[in-house]
Amino acid sequence: MSTLTVKGIEAPTGFDLDMPAGHSVQVVAFDTPTRTTTSSTSYVTANTGISFTPKFASSKILIQCTMNAKVSSAHAFMSIAKDGTEVTGVSNNGEGLAIIGTVFLNQNFQWIEDSVNTNARTYSLVFKVSNSSHTAYSSWSGTAANSTQNRMIITEVSG
Repeated sequence: MSTLTVKGIEAPTGFDLDMPAGHSVQVVAFDTPTRTTTSSTSYVTANTGISFTPKFASSKILIQCTMNAKVSSAHAFMSIAKDGTEVTGVSNNGEGLAIIGTVFLNQNFQWIEDSVNTNARTYSLVFKVSNSSHTAYSSWSGTAANSTQNRMIITEVSG
């Protein structure tokens, strides 16, 4: 029997190390306790944004989010945007993640997509209300402003 002992495995200069499908290639996280308020019927960024560059075009990109929010007497919609465009299919016809009424919540959701290329992109947590006479708040916890965090974690998974 033989034993191979190594301190690390490294790809030669100019090459990336190929890992078996399903392994994490890289993980990037962003937290913000800064409160964001909106009465907009168009998506606005909830003070979260991660610039991310995949290492492989064949990877899957897993985006996990936590949003702490308060909504008063309205429909509010939360989603994920890539380069400023909403990607998770939430719309005013009730599909996807929507909340109704005056509520305080800690909402977790995720999205997975194919990397397609190795171009840099920015992922953001976004939210809006259905009627501009109402208001939604992110990073809200009861009556204490800035006491909770919105969080986004992006994991590149080898394909």
